[in-house]
Amino acid sequence: MPGRLAAATAALALAALPASGFERPPGQKACAAFDLHLVGVIEQLGEAEEVSGEVLAEATETMLRARAACRAGRIESALGLYGEIKLGRVRFGWLK
Repeated sequence: MPGRLAAATAALALAALPASGFERPPGQKACAAFDLHLVGVIEQLGEAEEVSGEVLAEATETMLRARAACRAGRIESALGLYGEIKLGRVRFGWLK
């Protein structure tokens, strides 16, 4: 499971990267920041098994809808979708 989750997360992160030499407009930069943050949180929660797979799948689906809205230029809609994703706090047990 962790291997597949890491591969899926890497694919999501790579899909969010811009093409070489492409400068994102400010709204798309905000989308990219939300997206990158959420990919990390989803990965950490999945590895820690603190949230059900169903919740993570729903968060990922919402993130993908937000990403599509951003790419279509619907920045406000995209940011609203990113804001709807509620995953709670990530516990960092390894920092103890």
